[in-house]
Amino acid sequence: MKTWITPSLAVADFEETVNHAFHQIKGGLTGVVSNLDEAREVMSKLGMTEAEQDERIHFALTGEILSGGR
Repeated sequence: MKTWITPSLAVADFEETVNHAFHQIKGGLTGVVSNLDEAREVMSKLGMTEAEQDERIHFALTGEILSGGR
């Protein structure tokens, strides 16, 4: 089962490295990593702040938005 963290990043039982997922996304494709820590690494490489990462992961897991100002 895939959990979509962003429209182009998913967490699933998959053997793609953080660097490969990052390059896939930068190339306009979908990146897939095996856990939330790796998803955070990819999002960090993409320039997302820790707060933005928290927001994306929380929404992906719960469907709830943490803040109304973004």
